[in-house]
Amino acid sequence: MPEPMSLEQLLALWNQGPRLARLETVHALALAAGDHERADRAALELAVPHITPLQALAANVELGRRLLDGRWKAVRDALEGEATWDEIAEAQGLTRDEAVAYYADAVGRQERHGGEAFDPRRARAVLPALEGAR
Repeated sequence: MPEPMSLEQLLALWNQGPRLARLETVHALALAAGDHERADRAALELAVPHITPLQALAANVELGRRLLDGRWKAVRDALEGEATWDEIAEAQGLTRDEAVAYYADAVGRQERHGGEAFDPRRARAVLPALEGAR
């Protein structure tokens, strides 16, 4: 089984899709303008094996999954750094209640499925009490 790709590798794959589209546009515009030198350079780059749009999509999905899987850590770290739940909610485009619910659900998933070292006390320490939370 191959090594999983890093976030940087996945992002590079995802970024190839728009790059190829730009190259195709440059090639077509250069041909239309009669700029054969520029068209040839674009054609050479396009001739190099690239990823397919389906591979770019798969990279996008994996990036999204990994980023979402790690969001709870960013929330915890921000709260430990004195951010408030209102600020956390605003940063995520959520209401305060939605942000708390998202975090609590993510911590619950970590407790059930774990993986890397997980400290449930630390993770739950930033959850607000029912009343008078930060």
